Amino acid sequence: MSKAKKSINKSIFTSHLIIILIFMLLTAIIFDLALRIYVRRETRNQIITTGEILQKSINQNSTNLGLDELQNLQVNERGNSRLNSILKRANSILDIKYIVINEDKNIIYPNENINQEDKDTSSELITKIKKNQISNINRGVVINLNIRGNKYQAVSYPIKLQNNSCYLIVYSDLSKSDEVTRKVNFLLFSILIIMAIISLSISTKLAKKISNPIYDVIKYAKNIAERNYTVKEFNFEHEELTELSKTMSFMAAKLSSYDNTMKTFMQNASHELRTPLMSIQGYAEGIRLDVVEDKNKAIEIIIEESKRLSTLVEDLLYLSKIDAMQDDFNLEKVDMKELISSSIDRIKGITIKNEREILFTHCDEELFLYCDEEKLMRAIINILANCIRYSNKIIDISLEKKDEAIVIDINDDGSGFDKEDKEHIFDRFFKGKGGNYGLGLAITKTIVQKHNGIITADNNISGGANFNMILPLQKINT
Repeated sequence: MSKAKKSINKSIFTSHLIIILIFMLLTAIIFDLALRIYVRRETRNQIITTGEILQKSINQNSTNLGLDELQNLQVNERGNSRLNSILKRANSILDIKYIVINEDKNIIYPNENINQEDKDTSSELITKIKKNQISNINRGVVINLNIRGNKYQAVSYPIKLQNNSCYLIVYSDLSKSDEVTRKVNFLLFSILIIMAIISLSISTKLAKKISNPIYDVIKYAKNIAERNYTVKEFNFEHEELTELSKTMSFMAAKLSSYDNTMKTFMQNASHELRTPLMSIQGYAEGIRLDVVEDKNKAIEIIIEESKRLSTLVEDLLYLSKIDAMQDDFNLEKVDMKELISSSIDRIKGITIKNEREILFTHCDEELFLYCDEEKLMRAIINILANCIRYSNKIIDISLEKKDEAIVIDINDDGSGFDKEDKEHIFDRFFKGKGGNYGLGLAITKTIVQKHNGIITADNNISGGANFNMILPLQKINT
């Protein structure tokens, strides 16, 4: 069972959603941890600061200060202002209270007029002190307590009241600071939710902005698959998508050209095959019906047309094999002087029959090329055969090395190419005046291209045809 595919929209949206959720989770955890640490530290500092100022104020007035005066502590104007300011600021986010106990750890302040909750809390605090659960009572160290399920922080200081040794215990219920922490976290979470919604909305639009051009290219590709090769220009915002669309358009143009070539090829091939077949069929039926006077001549024509048909079919098969790379190239180091000389020798009979002369000039330097000797020889013979057909007398071949390539230049003294024929010289089934099948030069061009070479055709200075073949010296891969 194949795995279900995801669309680009879903992939981008899902990826952004996961990233946002991870970011929100990490932000919430880190912020909550940092906030709790900060609040705990500030609570501790406020308790210590409050306790130190209360201790200082009480000790400065210890001789005349009684229990009744603790509620309205009077030291001096500056000290009292600082104490009130600290207590007011501390109680804005904290619930700081204090009690005074004697050496027997009995509460001597506050008096009985306090509310029941504070009274119960103070009683439990003293109970824990009596049970020695507070070991640092005389050290001014902040300690943590758990009273009736609530968390408290407390700090104690030694003081003097009317020359009696006592202890000032400043404590705070942390539930108020925890409530502040929860409210801040809730506010942060609300902000993160709003940011996530905005981010996902932007992500959805971004995903559509990326995927819509891709869907346009997919639609264009489907049109190409339906053999609709109309070249279409896209103007996308992203460089990669623009490059993809250009590649698709280039492919469409190439496929259109190839499709037209194949149509022309099939039309020409069927025409070239039909002509000898009709001739063979006509003479064969004439012999069968005994209406042909010269049967020997008819038989010769059938044989000649059969050979012509066989040659045409062989050329078609050869060309298709080279195109499909089914005909392996046997690359080896070949002496190009010997290859061209052998090509001239193989076509010498036709040259003599047509009263032509082939001149071969080359440099003294040895020129070797990694190539398929048989195929490259066939390419050269095809050109020479074409030149023999259209030249008046002389065919000239030159071989030389230029830069990192071997250049073969073939010229004849014929009438050259017509202007309208030049760009079609190497097209399949294109025949000039007096041509055979229009496959020879097409085969030549394909062989040269398979050797990573270039071949061109033009008219030379004297007006005859010129074929220029450039073959790179480096070893090629097939």
